[in-house]
Amino acid sequence: MNTYKRLVMVFFYAISCCACSTDNLQQIGYFAVQNFGAYQCQKAMASDCNAKPNYDEYQRQRGEIQKP
Repeated sequence: MNTYKRLVMVFFYAISCCACSTDNLQQIGYFAVQNFGAYQCQKAMASDCNAKPNYDEYQRQRGEIQKP
């Protein structure tokens, strides 16, 4: 029975991982890095914490740079 539960859990984990697109994973990663940077800036009580662009703006700027 324990093996059956393990197989079911692995199956649902694989399905949930496949349900997320690559863009969603990149967006989650971008927000995680931005939030961590903002946290570190606030923790240091720095006065030069600048607002970072949102993910869509970041992708647009990145696309402009990568165009030949």
